[in-house]
Amino acid sequence: GDEKDFLAGTFTADWVRPTTEPPGADDAPFVQGGVTVAGAKADTEVRVGYVGTGKGADFAQDLLQMPFAGKGLSGRSDHGKPRVTTYVAAETPDKAGRYEHTRLAAGKSLVFAAAAGAPPAAKWVTVPADGKLTLDLVVDAGKAGKLDVKAPAGAAGKLQLVPADDAPVAPEVFGPAASAAGLEAEVRDGVARFERLAPGRYEARLGDLTGTAEVKLNETATLELAPPKK
Repeated sequence: GDEKDFLAGTFTADWVRPTTEPPGADDAPFVQGGVTVAGAKADTEVRVGYVGTGKGADFAQDLLQMPFAGKGLSGRSDHGKPRVTTYVAAETPDKAGRYEHTRLAAGKSLVFAAAAGAPPAAKWVTVPADGKLTLDLVVDAGKAGKLDVKAPAGAAGKLQLVPADDAPVAPEVFGPAASAAGLEAEVRDGVARFERLAPGRYEARLGDLTGTAEVKLNETATLELAPPKK
């Protein structure tokens, strides 16, 4: 102002890495890779995300939805700072986009990509403290199977699935992971039906009822849930 007064001090500014540059040591631990949507069209949208456990009571998850393709198009989510999720759209629908989940907490996370009309592509990864992992995801409506999960008489509610892991998935992660990946179905007339699932093993839960099933390409698998043993 006219009195020539001023304020002096220091501040910290976040530097946002350009999407044209790959993640580096400052972004570790991170998981990054390509996303392909078979048969994608100009208006196809994609969801990329992860669900996992952070340090202590910190719960880690993020989800970013945006157009799959678009030259120069990218999106960024940093709601879970310091963790950041980024998606760089494919230049054309017949090419691959690119995702990044950076500054994750070390541990296990379900990383996934999904698009309408196709089964989500999802996989559990174990991220070490300095991990720099690459995982390419392919979403393909033409490569799917079906699953019918039969519930005991009187059982009702929303049945949830996640890709099976080496050990049973922790309860605090199971529900959010199934919901984020869109792997849920209501029990109707004693059966929960999944019309499109990527081939592989799945763990199912309905309350305290659990089970695992193997879904095969172009086949319908059946899983019958039994009450827990007393």
